[in-house]
Amino acid sequence: MCCFVEIAMTIWGIVTLATGKFTLAKNKIVTGGPAYSVGVILTATFPVAFGLGLVVGFVIVAQGGNPQEDMLKYAWIDAVVVLALLGLAFAVAIPNAKDPNQQLGAPGQPWNTGPTSFPPADPNNPYQSPHTNPQNPFGDQPAGGQQPGGGQWPPKSS
Repeated sequence: MCCFVEIAMTIWGIVTLATGKFTLAKNKIVTGGPAYSVGVILTATFPVAFGLGLVVGFVIVAQGGNPQEDMLKYAWIDAVVVLALLGLAFAVAIPNAKDPNQQLGAPGQPWNTGPTSFPPADPNNPYQSPHTNPQNPFGDQPAGGQQPGGGQWPPKSS
């Protein structure tokens, strides 16, 4: 039974690592670094259980026991590993979960547009962009208001 849960956790962890997204609920999703952390925790179920079982087996043999006889006595370790890693994964995911529908600019949340006013452009700056010239905001007329053909800018309507 516990092995099925470990398999499910491993698959869930691999999917989380592949997508970078961990879905807690319909309106709670973890993305980015916390999601990758959750994926690593969920994927580590088999290695942690194996390593802990290996250590327990060595301790039993070192004390002169037979690991085959005492196997059922230590079967709870697998369940503890599964519950501990699952709890750790949710402990990382729950505080980092966000609503995917609430994005920047959603109702009730303003856009961060940066500074709203800029200092005036220096008219004597030779490196000034054409669009910063208040007399020529589009940068489409030559300096002095003269067109290349000699006409006046803006053209007079007839």
